[in-house]
Amino acid sequence: MLLLAAWLLLSTAPAAPGRAAPSPQDVSAGRAAIAALKAARGTDNGMVMIDNAMLAGIAALAGDASGRRHVDLKIAGGRVQAVASVPLPLGLWVNIRASALPSAQGFPPVDARIGRLPLPRALSRAAIRAALWLGRRRGADLPPLDRLVQRVEIGDDALVARVSLPPRTGLIDTALKAGGSGFDTADAVRRYCALIAADRAAGAGAPPRLADQIRRLFADPLATRDAHRARLAALALRAVPERGDDLLPELAAAARRSCPAGFSGSRLADPVLGGRTDLAKHWALSAALTAAFGRDAARAIGQWKELADSLPSGSGFSFVDLAADRSGMHAAEALGNPARAAEAAALLARADDELLLPAALARAPEGLSEAQFLARFGSTESARFNAAARTIDAALPLAPAGLAR
Repeated sequence: MLLLAAWLLLSTAPAAPGRAAPSPQDVSAGRAAIAALKAARGTDNGMVMIDNAMLAGIAALAGDASGRRHVDLKIAGGRVQAVASVPLPLGLWVNIRASALPSAQGFPPVDARIGRLPLPRALSRAAIRAALWLGRRRGADLPPLDRLVQRVEIGDDALVARVSLPPRTGLIDTALKAGGSGFDTADAVRRYCALIAADRAAGAGAPPRLADQIRRLFADPLATRDAHRARLAALALRAVPERGDDLLPELAAAARRSCPAGFSGSRLADPVLGGRTDLAKHWALSAALTAAFGRDAARAIGQWKELADSLPSGSGFSFVDLAADRSGMHAAEALGNPARAAEAAALLARADDELLLPAALARAPEGLSEAQFLARFGSTESARFNAAARTIDAALPLAPAGLAR
């Protein structure tokens, strides 16, 4: 029985080839797919069009963020085909394949297979319905399966689906709680409102400095890990309010009710780091993402932003932005590490611009086009790029080596 199960379920090679690091085009296509889904929210019969380039982008971004590169998504043969290969010890693999067919009404039928073992369509549908049920149990607002996806048309290179997506699904809040990385929303709202009150009291002079806001948040350095997360979430909402509804929806909704001045049309000036609002946004958002989703996800999202900026419509790949990202990432990582949290919090309690982003790093290369980036670094996984990242980390006081000094 064991030999039969092994023969049915296991393979000696992955069915999905390993993906390289995302290219700028992958990032652009993946973001276009996300934008298409967001545009369909809040309607009972929204239409979403996804093509093969978007699917490839989604697979590249998902693999980069999760560290599982053996994932493939494509439209072929009138089906949407997905393949994922999961490595096991001894050089073995579990290959999971699924393909969705067109559907004139309701969620499409799915043919799935684990290794050589085919799964009945009824079992695949039951598994998807169970996943939706579990999401609802954890607080997500998800409609029934056949209302969620009402119709799917599949062509040679694209699909068009009629969907029903609520304005706010609660999936991000659910993921935070499921991963044990949630925070006390009431505490975060209180701290956010305190930042707004302090900035309003300061008047309409120079923009507030991110370092000043961090000092206020960490004036009492003795706090739990969850309290640190609440502080970083409040800081991100203050520095990057335009991303609040996407990345911190529960906190943004509560903060909007408690202190609407931060969201009004005449809201306060955004904080600055090194005299730049964009660097403050990079630092605060990266710190919050690290606290919520972990280092790998925050690192990947920061790099995706720069890859997208290297395209003709962007401002160019910026290693200064990347340094601000990595500084925020290291700060959040240290605050979540019991062995380093007290030291990191004490440093943040007296933060200045040099602690958050040393002046030497503000002179790093910026404005690199895609061609320039590829010529100098190849990809975000090349030895040259990793060496550049290590050089940045060596100059950051909040990186592990800096805290050890």
